[in-house]
Amino acid sequence: MKRLTTSGMALAIALAASSSTVFAQSQLENTVQNMLTEYGYEVDASTLTDSQLTALSGISDDEATTAEIRSAIEGVITPDFETMAVEAPQLRERADQLFAEYDVEADPNRLSLNQLSALSSVENGVMSDDQARATIYSIIGEAPDMAQIDVMTEPQLAALAQVKFNEYGVDIDASALDRNALVAVLAVDETQMDTYAETVAALESAAGV
Repeated sequence: MKRLTTSGMALAIALAASSSTVFAQSQLENTVQNMLTEYGYEVDASTLTDSQLTALSGISDDEATTAEIRSAIEGVITPDFETMAVEAPQLRERADQLFAEYDVEADPNRLSLNQLSALSSVENGVMSDDQARATIYSIIGEAPDMAQIDVMTEPQLAALAQVKFNEYGVDIDASALDRNALVAVLAVDETQMDTYAETVAALESAAGV
């Protein structure tokens, strides 16, 4: 039986480790690719960075709505994800302050980095309270209560409705809907839907399509 020399053994170990690493990377890419495909993203997982792959693999659908999962995915695949990830603690703190200031019930920890970054565009003194509140809701994609809806303009309601349409791939221009249809769209509670298709159907029905 031929014995390996010390250098031969080292080479064999190195090759085995390399093979294992490649296999693990391939598994990670396949897992992420399946997730991206499932939620309708035409993104090649092999083009993503290791940080993005790791972040995507950590997204869990346990007790999360489809909208929350899609939001989390988009927060990772955005080009400046790694830069925003460094700024995330400050962005969450700022978002929390905005929510408290405008009496918005939302958890910054459940928002994507894209949403957190967009919230920084809401500047005190530049917008009226109603405009700021509507902008916040349009960014976080959550429907306000009826009292808040009553004071919002149709363009503000359309911005909120468009967020819902975009999240679920519904090809409807919210700005073309009347106020009643917009309110109906915002009343759709995706957390009560069992499937993605049911939510899409409910949004289309509310819009009168």
